Amino acid sequence: VALAGFVVPASFDKEGVAGLLVDVQLSFSDAAAGSEVKRHEPYFRSLVFGVLSDVLADRSRPEIDEPALTTGIKDALNRALPRASIRTVALENLRLL
Repeated sequence: VALAGFVVPASFDKEGVAGLLVDVQLSFSDAAAGSEVKRHEPYFRSLVFGVLSDVLADRSRPEIDEPALTTGIKDALNRALPRASIRTVALENLRLL
């Protein structure tokens, strides 16, 4: 499942970064979970946006850590699904603004 077109603004005190653009690609161990994400896409997009926002707001991390992003997204989505069904999270077209 592709969740494309995230535009996440950075906080004002994040030096040198105005925000990020990214597309998120999900694969599932359970086909029903993919259907669930598609059916409730706005909800799952809000979870992904929250993780991206939190990482950008974290002043203890001067760099954007892609493995931390993918792990955070996977954990947040798996908590929201009945079974931990997210197999992989891939970030595509990741760009800092």
